[in-house]
Amino acid sequence: KKLTLVFFGIACASLGQAKDKPTNFVVFLTDDLGWGDLACYGHSVIQTPNLDKFAKQGMRFTQSYSACGVCSPSRSSILTGRTPYRNGVWRWIPGGHQVHLRTSEITSAELLKECVELNIILEIEAGCVGGEEDGHDTSGLPAEKLYTTPEDMMQVYETLSPIGRFMFAATFGNVHGAYKPGAVKLKPTILRDGQKVVMDKYGEEAEMDLVFHGGSGTSPQDLQETLDYGVIKMNIDTDTQYAFSRPIVTHMCENIEGVLKIDGEVGNKKCYDPRSYLKKAEQSLCDRMKQACDELRSSGNSIYSA
Repeated sequence: KKLTLVFFGIACASLGQAKDKPTNFVVFLTDDLGWGDLACYGHSVIQTPNLDKFAKQGMRFTQSYSACGVCSPSRSSILTGRTPYRNGVWRWIPGGHQVHLRTSEITSAELLKECVELNIILEIEAGCVGGEEDGHDTSGLPAEKLYTTPEDMMQVYETLSPIGRFMFAATFGNVHGAYKPGAVKLKPTILRDGQKVVMDKYGEEAEMDLVFHGGSGTSPQDLQETLDYGVIKMNIDTDTQYAFSRPIVTHMCENIEGVLKIDGEVGNKKCYDPRSYLKKAEQSLCDRMKQACDELRSSGNSIYSA
């Protein structure tokens, strides 16, 4: 397998679907409906059998937020993928009012068509894979919530494979952020078991392309084991951020009197010139990237054919 490294958290919209089988997305946007007002979300009085059926047959998203508390801005955000204050609709639009979505806004339908034409691949996360930068703390979650089940992987495959190619960030104990070696309790075999369930039913060609989020503190052995189970992409932004920052801090500490103008002195331009320490930071980041390429079996490989 060839591995593509991405060290900034990028998730793309997608989808290389078959030309003779267009995909339709139907969105039911309900006004004045709280997330807990449906039986399938736990309401004990309100009965919503038809919506419950949708929920049972599809996927339920339990940690999502509407872009706004009223209908018009919420709709504009769904259409454009942009917040109300960016797309220009930030309040309710009464019937017959002259306010409307700007003609310059690009809607999701237009973007989806372009994604299909460009063969852009969808990346989906399913499970507790957020971390410190997301304000997401997994410390209080039950242990089973940190691990994707074979049933989860089957549902992702059966939902997305008819649409086109995708990448799947399953959870096997991995979390975003910086952790000491040994602090992250990974179970790479979860990926193996989930892939097996899918391939046993749909064949070898059903093996999914997996994404490893949150690899800081992972041992080289665990890291390389994930590659054997279908991981083709790994985010290393935490490690590269540190690799870039560390030489800058070291430079500042070692040259503090040259960087600052202290006690009437003029400092040393060679020390406070950003080029002097940014060059060190860039080299450190490059060295960390080389390390990642070696550990992820990417050195000497290319995503392009020779």
